[in-house]
Amino acid sequence: KRYGYSWQHLESIVKKSRAAIVGVSSLFTAYSGEAVETASRVKKALPECVVVVGGHHATEMPRKVMECKDVDFVIRGEGEESFALLVHRLFVGESCADVPGIVYRTEGGEIVVDDVPAVVEEPDSFPVPAFDLVERRWYSRGKSGAAVVVASRGCPMKCSYCSMASSNVPYRKKSVAKVLEEIRQAVEAMDAGFIDFEDENISLDKQWFQELLCGIIDGYGTGSLELRAMNGLFTPSLDEKTIGLMKAAGFRTLNLSVGSSCEERLRQFRRPNVVGNLDKVVSAAIRNGMDAVCYMIAGAPGQTAEESLADLAYLAKRPVL
Repeated sequence: KRYGYSWQHLESIVKKSRAAIVGVSSLFTAYSGEAVETASRVKKALPECVVVVGGHHATEMPRKVMECKDVDFVIRGEGEESFALLVHRLFVGESCADVPGIVYRTEGGEIVVDDVPAVVEEPDSFPVPAFDLVERRWYSRGKSGAAVVVASRGCPMKCSYCSMASSNVPYRKKSVAKVLEEIRQAVEAMDAGFIDFEDENISLDKQWFQELLCGIIDGYGTGSLELRAMNGLFTPSLDEKTIGLMKAAGFRTLNLSVGSSCEERLRQFRRPNVVGNLDKVVSAAIRNGMDAVCYMIAGAPGQTAEESLADLAYLAKRPVL
């Protein structure tokens, strides 16, 4: 199943825009083919425009993305500052070679990759997304709008299956005040009643996370917002107090990252074993009237079907999805 506009409608929109530069996000390897196809469709509609691709997949596999001749540039890492700088350089006709995180082709066709990804040093300098430009009808949950908020960038953990382990993008948190301002604007501009925190690992700093939850409770009361952290929470960072605050702030479900119940596989994943405290967290969730969702990895290199069945059997004994 494919989500979004048809290719023909996308081409029509791009052609009408007469854009000089088009940015494409390639966030997930599983959908990287869609991103490349989008780039090709953009070039078909506007042959003279410049196509720039960014995102996690493009950061990890820039040469693969640049194999598509319709992609002119890749920006590795965070594009908030680099993309604006690239646009400026293109419009004034200056070299783009020193734009942080840039990947480009020489006149001879050689692909040049900046080994250091672009990083915004001060997390509070990230602009609040222009929620007012989002078509709310495409982003809703029931009668309310739905929004995504990212309160931190990067992750200090080095799990082998995650692009954060090798991207060299450091872990930084926005201030609680900055995150609350972003939530406020999402609520006002999109009538957001549902907010998903798309952080890699939002609860790692327990004190900061609890301050954020208290700020949400103070601003919106108990349960007026529905909150989720769908990327998965690290169970050792959760305790009874934190889970109680999550419930009061609007969390109805805990999405818990387990990875595997197999010690050998966890070593391969370079991931701590959370089996020991998973039951405590699930029990606390149930006491607070919350559901629990657990994530396992299946089909990793060297992982057998029997291992995955054992993981499923492990979860089947617990009151989780």
